[in-house]
Amino acid sequence: MNGTTFHWDVVRRFPTILPGFILISLLVHVAAFFIFQVVYPPQETMAAPPPAINVLDPQRPDHQALLRWIDTEDPTPGMTDGNSISDRLLQIGYKPSYATLRTPPLMLPDELQGMQYPPARDPLAIIRSVEPNPPKPAAPSQGDPTRIIFSGELGRRPVAALPRLLITSKSAKELEPASFLVGVDSRGIVQYVMQQSSSGNAALDAEAANYLSKLKLAPGDQPITWGHVTVQWGPDAYAP
Repeated sequence: MNGTTFHWDVVRRFPTILPGFILISLLVHVAAFFIFQVVYPPQETMAAPPPAINVLDPQRPDHQALLRWIDTEDPTPGMTDGNSISDRLLQIGYKPSYATLRTPPLMLPDELQGMQYPPARDPLAIIRSVEPNPPKPAAPSQGDPTRIIFSGELGRRPVAALPRLLITSKSAKELEPASFLVGVDSRGIVQYVMQQSSSGNAALDAEAANYLSKLKLAPGDQPITWGHVTVQWGPDAYAP
């Protein structure tokens, strides 16, 4: 062991990788040269034919057909007589296309008399038609004073105190019975007074509504009892 600690075996080999790739590349180039130069022959170019001049001979039948076709397609006769054509165009009068009636206009049809429908009913009239209408009391005889008539649930509740209706307003015209929808609580006190029909005199209707609002009825078991009250006007409501 001269100058080394360990003894290593030195293996010397001939490098074959680089020469191998060079050889493979050479073989590929030779194969490509063989394919394009030997297998595929080189392309041959053909020269263009020399220019030639053909003269149409009127004596030859095949040339006569071509000459006749040239004469029919020649635009020269139409170009030589251009002035005469333009002069004739000035003599033609202009007529617009809309001057000729092609399709007659469609007129409006006569108005058809459709079905006549009745006028619409008043919505309030439909609501009133389902409400219970109390029977209309008989008109008071001559000399009877104004009367207060209770109907419905209020007719079964006796009036604890029914004061006399003192009428201050007078009417010179004939009066209709005034109807009111009255709501009474369980204590017998009138809480609601809503007019249903008028007598024809607003002042008398107001006095009747004020009178009904101050009535005192017998107590009941319902929180609110509804009923109709009709005021029959007597001679004391008319002017003398």
